[in-house]
Amino acid sequence: DYDDSDLFVGAAGVIDEGVIVGSVDWVSAKRLRGVERQASKATAFVRVPEAQARCSGFLIAPDLLMTNHHCIPSAHFAQRVTANFRYETRWDESGLFTCDDYVAGDADLDYAIVRCAGRPGDTFGVLSLDDAAVDENTRVQLFHQQCDYFTDRECVPLKKMSPGKITGGIGVTRLTHDADILG
Repeated sequence: DYDDSDLFVGAAGVIDEGVIVGSVDWVSAKRLRGVERQASKATAFVRVPEAQARCSGFLIAPDLLMTNHHCIPSAHFAQRVTANFRYETRWDESGLFTCDDYVAGDADLDYAIVRCAGRPGDTFGVLSLDDAAVDENTRVQLFHQQCDYFTDRECVPLKKMSPGKITGGIGVTRLTHDADILG
């Protein structure tokens, strides 16, 4: 079994306009329990062959995956996209789904939605989008397939959770937070 603990030890510093806040405090999804563990299952490693990129995504319906618009900016980039929901400590083909039907996207809000064949949400669950009011200091947990490729270009992007809190943007279309993620 691959041990990913060395991927998030130590301080990463502020990189690329401050996308990492302080020291990296990512937690391996494998170590999560309860509701956090359940939520992590709906998060996937997204491979975007047309962009030669990898991204994170999460299920918002049994067959709909949301990711960033900068990852999948159009239907052209959705070609051959796959999502692996079981890539936690090693690649697992049993969690691999084709998600190549572009449904919607918005460059300003940086989201894209693609439809996945086989309804992975029936197995892995879905995360709800909530428009309830939040306040500064509201706790958040961000789930992602990440590694610090700024310091190690060959790192392995395993499933992680980043704890944090809302730091601003209340009442606008973009919230800010202090959970550790990369741009």
